Amino acid sequence: MNRVFTTLFLMVLTVTAWGQQPLQFYYKGQPLADGATVTINAETDDWGDMVCETNPPANPLNGLMLHNLTGSDVSGTATLTLSPGTLAPSLVQWCMGSLCVAVSGNTYDKAFSVPAGRAITTQLDLTPTQFGEQRAEIRVSAQLRTVTVNIVFVNRDPAAPLTFERRAVVEEYTGTWCGYCPRGIVGLKRLDEQFGDRCIIIAVHTGMGRTEPMQIVAYPDIAPTGGVPTCTVNRGPEVDPYSGSMTRGAYHYGLDVDVAAVLDQPAEAGVELTAEWADAQQWDVRFTATTTFGTDSPTAPYRLAFVLMEDGLTGSGRDWAQVNYYSTAGGATPYVDDDMKPWSDAGGYVTDMVYDHVPVNTLGIRQGIQGSIAAPLVKGQPQTFTQLVTTLNQKVIQQKDCLYAVALLLNTETGRIVNAARAAIQPYGSTVAIAEIENRKSVNRKYYDLQGRQLDRRPLSPGIYIKDGKKVYINE
Repeated sequence: MNRVFTTLFLMVLTVTAWGQQPLQFYYKGQPLADGATVTINAETDDWGDMVCETNPPANPLNGLMLHNLTGSDVSGTATLTLSPGTLAPSLVQWCMGSLCVAVSGNTYDKAFSVPAGRAITTQLDLTPTQFGEQRAEIRVSAQLRTVTVNIVFVNRDPAAPLTFERRAVVEEYTGTWCGYCPRGIVGLKRLDEQFGDRCIIIAVHTGMGRTEPMQIVAYPDIAPTGGVPTCTVNRGPEVDPYSGSMTRGAYHYGLDVDVAAVLDQPAEAGVELTAEWADAQQWDVRFTATTTFGTDSPTAPYRLAFVLMEDGLTGSGRDWAQVNYYSTAGGATPYVDDDMKPWSDAGGYVTDMVYDHVPVNTLGIRQGIQGSIAAPLVKGQPQTFTQLVTTLNQKVIQQKDCLYAVALLLNTETGRIVNAARAAIQPYGSTVAIAEIENRKSVNRKYYDLQGRQLDRRPLSPGIYIKDGKKVYINE
């Protein structure tokens, strides 16, 4: 097709049970909380037609799955409701496991069953006849319990810029010596609970002339102009790490308003990240970032930055204790919000602290890594960049199994963070970076799976593989 539509698909899954929740919805292998939303891009099929599918044909198990969390079989009834829309699909196929039906009306009911401890696919395929929107609701009932999940299918006109789901990056400047910084600890904890993976938190511990056990030298050039605590969202204006831009007032939690405003805006580029140990000794971490831009451009005013992060940092002694100016024992007035009460009740120095979201090493954190994004930019064409980040001589690192990776895509003209991604660090030898695959010069190039693992022969099973640095589809 030479035109592209935008399809918004809303799916609500409802599951019912006494006691233990019998069923849970998963997407791409990850459990979804009640009310979660996932976004899926519509794609062309083998014949070049545009389709919307919850489960990819190459690997349908890596899509929408309904898991039975109990030790006995669970059966129930599912209801699909299509809302009036402009998409006008010519075909709607709905599957609950192997039971597939063609849906011709706006509402359809069907029975389903999930074996004990197993999962079944929950698949909905739409073939549109025109461009626009289509919404749907699936209600699955079993054992009198409910849970909902929202899913959005998106596709766009080829002539229009592509947009991508944005992740927010909150860089907070803090310190154990900073008596007002507990409000940042509370604010970022609430932020993490509220937004999950869509908000990446980086707690930058600065010394500002004082002893700070978690300080690293990578961040001073972009430290806040004022005092701490303070933070930025995607390197926008400085705001308070608890009250944000004070939409709800100076003494109430409000940083979520600033983050939500950023997340509401689609990004002009997408970023995905994988990370693995580059050696058995765990000296270096191999970061592999894949960026995709929404428009063509002869220039590329973008660069990547990599951050090695650690959770669970702790230590003994006065330097590791958090100074607390909110202690009522020290004469402070109790804070207005209830979530600050533990700090009002605590003493002036809080020991046994555990610090999360701490950067321990970086590459290109201020201006990005030169050469990490190449010009020209081609709309929809991924670029892959690989670089090592070392753990050697990084005094802040305590437990390597608590490390994880973050990639930031920077706009060098505006100084803002365009998008970001985070990833767990995989064991040494578990993946092969795509960038390495693309650079192989052998005439007899090998096939690789989507995890970057080299195959011994041409794939025998249908699916998507990588050859010569490009994705290929094997259909026989």
